[in-house]
Amino acid sequence: VARALAPLRDALREHGTTAADRAAWVGVQDKLRSLEGSLKKERQESLQAATDETLQDLLRDAGISVTGLDVLRTKADIRLEDAQGLPLELGMLSAGQRNALLLAPALVVAEESPFGFFVMDDPVHAFDELRVDYVARQLMSVAKRRRLVVFTHDERLREHLLSAPMDVDCRSIHRVPGTGDVELTPSSPLWEMLLDDAQALLQLNRAPDVVKGLTTGLRGICRQAVDNALRLLV
Repeated sequence: VARALAPLRDALREHGTTAADRAAWVGVQDKLRSLEGSLKKERQESLQAATDETLQDLLRDAGISVTGLDVLRTKADIRLEDAQGLPLELGMLSAGQRNALLLAPALVVAEESPFGFFVMDDPVHAFDELRVDYVARQLMSVAKRRRLVVFTHDERLREHLLSAPMDVDCRSIHRVPGTGDVELTPSSPLWEMLLDDAQALLQLNRAPDVVKGLTTGLRGICRQAVDNALRLLV
């Protein structure tokens, strides 16, 4: 026991007077608090500027800007203005604008995250076609620096990401009836699935025991497949 306590005994003899100097420790604590406050303010200002820039990109036609951002321990307070400089409340925004407001700081944090991956769940809810395009561009920017996992049921976002100039792995998620197990299967582009449906419909139309007259629906599916393939190409 004496040998084990020897380092502690020697440290107390050497630094005991300094350790007992309460005024010095109080001064150090005050300086640490001041430094923490300065770093927090600097971080908030940087986050506010980046959030405003991202929101401006997502809502280019709305003229909404972030004028204040206070990050607390369990929540964040954000202040907004419209194009005329008047304050905006959350209830004054549309569903798509509220979603963009929530998405903007998340995308900013993703850019500076210490993790090598970023997961998003349905980021384009209540977005119009133009807003889906803006979000897809932001997600592509994130994907350049870290692995990006996006869950979505929105075919528009899927099209944008599949047409991106990067390696994209698209999977379908299914829950197995009875067991509840989740399965991932490779997912083809929509135009390919539509052509498979058209082929199946064509075979059904040729069956002798099926009422004819499916030609119109078959043409419509093929037109949708071509339209989807052209969009991906463009």
